[in-house]
Amino acid sequence: MKSIVRNTGIFIFCLILGLCITVQTKTTNSEHAFVSAKVLSDNEVSMAAEKEEIERLKGLIEETEQTLEYYKSEYVSASEIAAQVEINYEDAKMTAGFTDVRGPGISIFLDDGVRDLYEWENANDIIVHDLDIMIIINELIKAGAEAISINGERYVPATEISCSGHTVKINGRTHARPFYIYAVGDQSTLHSAMTVPGGYGDLLMEYGLIFNVEKSDSVIIPAYKGSLSMNYMILEEEEGE
Repeated sequence: MKSIVRNTGIFIFCLILGLCITVQTKTTNSEHAFVSAKVLSDNEVSMAAEKEEIERLKGLIEETEQTLEYYKSEYVSASEIAAQVEINYEDAKMTAGFTDVRGPGISIFLDDGVRDLYEWENANDIIVHDLDIMIIINELIKAGAEAISINGERYVPATEISCSGHTVKINGRTHARPFYIYAVGDQSTLHSAMTVPGGYGDLLMEYGLIFNVEKSDSVIIPAYKGSLSMNYMILEEEEGE
């Protein structure tokens, strides 16, 4: 668990970004249950990432609806339909993260701090945690990153990131420091998002962690190696069908 000092810094950073969350306080027997700052920060990061994913899916839905309208309004041969379906399939695979991709972007080097601890300080203050990685990924998504990887693990909506001692689990696999984060997108925008004064990168460096960002003309992001299984979702059929 992070020390109170570092949790407070992360909480203040999240407030400055304008992320708001309403905390419901339940009263039982006239006693109030309070939510910790870490829980608030985790929820804010998750909510922001989910909102970004919802917007991306809305865009895919609109594109699919336009394609359907095209098929309905125009005479299209079987070969043309097959070719278009193949293109759509490959685009969907790339968007979902199931293909290797390449493009301009940035690389981030993140590692534990090496400075001496103050007498009162907790060693966890200079160690990379799952929350640090999650906030960086969220900032990259907000800056328009089209593909992201952490230590060779492709980040997709189903990706799980969690601390496991002094290591971090990503997509079910354990990774030790240091952490190499790559993102494909507009170089200047991504770089600015990571190096803006007062940003999360500054906060990490203030605590003594190692945080370096570099632009790259050719970033390679590997495909997602896991599987996406839907155990409960089914297609909603229209009434009368």
